[in-house]
Amino acid sequence: MGAMTAEAAALRAEFERAVLKEMARTGADKFEGDVVVKAFSGRVARTTAYRWLRETIASGKPAQALTKTIKRATAARAKRSEDPARDAAAEIVEKHMPARVTVADVTPLPPLKVVDELREAMADVKRVRAYAKTPEGGVRNARLILQSCEVLRRCLETAMRLVEGMHSIDRLERFHGLIIDEISKLAPETAEALTIKLGQLSSEWGG
Repeated sequence: MGAMTAEAAALRAEFERAVLKEMARTGADKFEGDVVVKAFSGRVARTTAYRWLRETIASGKPAQALTKTIKRATAARAKRSEDPARDAAAEIVEKHMPARVTVADVTPLPPLKVVDELREAMADVKRVRAYAKTPEGGVRNARLILQSCEVLRRCLETAMRLVEGMHSIDRLERFHGLIIDEISKLAPETAEALTIKLGQLSSEWGG
């Protein structure tokens, strides 16, 4: 086989860069060479493209590129953080774990104020229900009693959802804390590799 022309060598180098870029995006285990081959359709013969693909993977360049990426990212994080592993763990939680939804995210009122408002609303409903009854406890306005009971039910339902939500927030915060603590125990490069891998998975799933 003769030596490559300068044009062919440039195209081969471009193909290799495309392989490395796609593998960096998806991760080695999710990499699909057909994506790169298809991107070069019309510029590189199919059999040549697959040969270049096999040779690029066999050369170890993708693994070397990933190692360099991890080392660069670890060094960059070490410059801006005294605890790179914990910083990487915090980034993982922030970007790739379920978001913590608080009461403040759904209402401008602070949690205690929400509770006070619910308590006041329930007291008002009870006063309306009492008004709808006779002093002896009989029915004065059946429709008003039924309406007040329905509103009270909704208030109680909202209160239960609020309590459940606050418990869920507490559990999620503790879960996030455990993740950060465990990842913080890893070597900085290992934590960085995990950050990169989760980023690849998020990209795959549209996150």
